[in-house]
Amino acid sequence: SRMSDDEMKREREAMEKEVFDLAFDEWLHSLSADDKLAFIPENLRSRHWKDSEMNKSFLREHFKDNLWHTMKDQLS
Repeated sequence: SRMSDDEMKREREAMEKEVFDLAFDEWLHSLSADDKLAFIPENLRSRHWKDSEMNKSFLREHFKDNLWHTMKDQLS
């Protein structure tokens, strides 16, 4: 059976999210601890980097806003 436009859109969005997550994880693992902290405003840094989801969410936003569009274009 043929997929509806909505189903195709949802599938495409799910694939994009998966590719984004993989690209973000690869980028995140390529950074040193100091590199990671450099992207986070000093007054918002958690002292416990490994335990901080807040720090990771800042990095995710930085990646999405500054790097993802270029990477996504290269994949197309």
